[in-house]
Amino acid sequence: MKKTFPWFPVTLERPSLNIMWLGTTAYYDEEAEVVIVDDAYQGRMFDVAVVDVLNANEMRWRGLMDEPYIIRPTRPDDAERWDLSLRIPLPTEIIGAILTTNMPPPTIAAAVDAQGDVHTMILETAMGLYARYSATWIRMTDISPIEQLDIVSVPAGDLDIYDAADQRGNTVNLVSLHPFDAPTLTAVDVTPAQTAATVASATAPVATVASVADLPDAVEFGLTNPESRWYITRRWKALGGPTTGITLPWEDEKP
Repeated sequence: MKKTFPWFPVTLERPSLNIMWLGTTAYYDEEAEVVIVDDAYQGRMFDVAVVDVLNANEMRWRGLMDEPYIIRPTRPDDAERWDLSLRIPLPTEIIGAILTTNMPPPTIAAAVDAQGDVHTMILETAMGLYARYSATWIRMTDISPIEQLDIVSVPAGDLDIYDAADQRGNTVNLVSLHPFDAPTLTAVDVTPAQTAATVASATAPVATVASVADLPDAVEFGLTNPESRWYITRRWKALGGPTTGITLPWEDEKP
């Protein structure tokens, strides 16, 4: 009898060696006494000698040499241990998409105000934008709460700096991060921007520009969704502006 695990993606661990595999599907063949994990490219087979735990949340067993294994639903922090272009926690749906498609690698950015204070971190993916709130990625469905902020690309390691400060209730300034192309900051008073909590709760369509390949679709989206043009324009400039070979029709409309 075969038991297919209802998880996507799935994670298999061998704790004694600190080894982990990510897969798209997995099942337990009781008659053959094996667990098979498919990673969309090849299947891996693991012998099962003794089943210790088998429930809706995980399966724990020991192999023929008494080595322990665990199979369970993938968690966001599994991406840190598996080379998925960014060694940071990722939404599980993004992990699944990376395993099964040719999705461009996600990128990280900080949403900062004129003084350089970081209001949230942004995860840019081909499936949409995510805002960081309480050490969790929340899918953004409206970009208006951050449209008055600068979107500044930063290395993945800066997420730890932001999370640590956020957990203490502190605000991080851009000077504490390592931006690839920092904006010019001012010392004037500005209207307080929306918090990450508000960013995560809004409800309007949004375009994502994670690479130059995303620009044509993003430009088409911006033609009918003017509220997204500011973000598309910033990403266009960050990716090279005119050197991308792509023009922004609304830029020509400016006086």
